Order: sequence, then C-alpha cells, then structure tokens
Amino acid sequence: MNPSATMSPLDPTTRAIAEPYTFALVQWPALLGLLALDGAEGALLGLRVLLGLWLALMVLASYGRGRGFAFGNAMSLAAACVAGAWWSQATPWVFAWLAAVLMLLLTAQRLRLRASR
Repeated sequence: MNPSATMSPLDPTTRAIAEPYTFALVQWPALLGLLALDGAEGALLGLRVLLGLWLALMVLASYGRGRGFAFGNAMSLAAACVAGAWWSQATPWVFAWLAAVLMLLLTAQRLRLRASR
C-alpha cells in the first residue's frame, strides 16, 4: 500500500468542517492553563508567558489564511465563553456558557463552509 495515497490533503469542505474543532483543541488548553495557574514567580511565570504567547498566536492564526474575520471572531468568542464557564464553575451558569460554546463552534463551521465555496 502506498503511504502517500492514505495521507492525502483534506479537501476544502472537510477542512472547513474540521477547522473549528482543531482551533478549539489548540486554543482552549492554553486558555485554561492560564486561568488555572496561580503565582508569578519562577517556572510558573515562564509557563504562563509561554501559554499566553501560544494563545495569542492561535487567536491571530484564526483570522489568517483566508478564514475570514467572522471565523476569527467566532473562535475568539468561543474562547471567551470557555473562560466564562471556568469563571462560573460550580454554578448553573456553566451550562449556559457551554451551550454558547457549542453554538459558536457550529457558527464557525458554517462560516468556514461558506468561505470555502
């Protein structure tokens, strides 16, 4: 079996469907790490700086490469909703934040599908 035949690049529709979830997987751990780490000394400060840089780069990347301004906004709002869910944990508001996250992921997906046509 030819390995290059199984490793073909994604077609635009498949890529548009997958991108919001890919961005969520690379943005949200950095965001939650920033929120969870307390302290500003030594290794924790270095880790927080690295996580902040990673998050900033991923937010900027969500606006680039033909994804459009609306896609970047939807992904940034979804990250803000994740932060809101973290902030309101152990209350019923978490469910409202998570419902907003799911709606924003669907919105980002539909925006990418529209842009890929």
